[in-house]
Amino acid sequence: MLAHEVFVPARVRGGGLALVPVDDAGQALVASLLSKRDGVMVTVRSARNPKHHRLFFALLKLVQDSAPVEITTEALLLCIKHGVGHVEEWTDLDGVVHERALSISFESMPQREFNAFFDAAISFVCERLLVGSDFEDVKREVLDACK
Repeated sequence: MLAHEVFVPARVRGGGLALVPVDDAGQALVASLLSKRDGVMVTVRSARNPKHHRLFFALLKLVQDSAPVEITTEALLLCIKHGVGHVEEWTDLDGVVHERALSISFESMPQREFNAFFDAAISFVCERLLVGSDFEDVKREVLDACK
């Protein structure tokens, strides 16, 4: 992001041929944009379903409750991200390659990608963490936990 750019998340909904702010932050953003004489450039992304984020953290809780050893949510999250390949590689000055887990935040991952990540996470959990568990049974248990 360049120094003159400002990222302000705001939720909007369609209002005919316009996008209409739905909260105070969005209204403040639009008000500030109207004062720009040269106009502004806007990037629009579809919102991600917050329920899916809750489902993923319910999956983490299921694994934590079933694990033979105590594991923090953050450690389990990193384990799953690495296990499903949701990482980027980087090379240090000595030529050693490292992996860094990527974010699953709303801003960094569209819904379609999160759906694929979630399914891959369940598969990883069934194959490596809750060995022998059935994909559909785990998914159903996670869904039931979020009702």
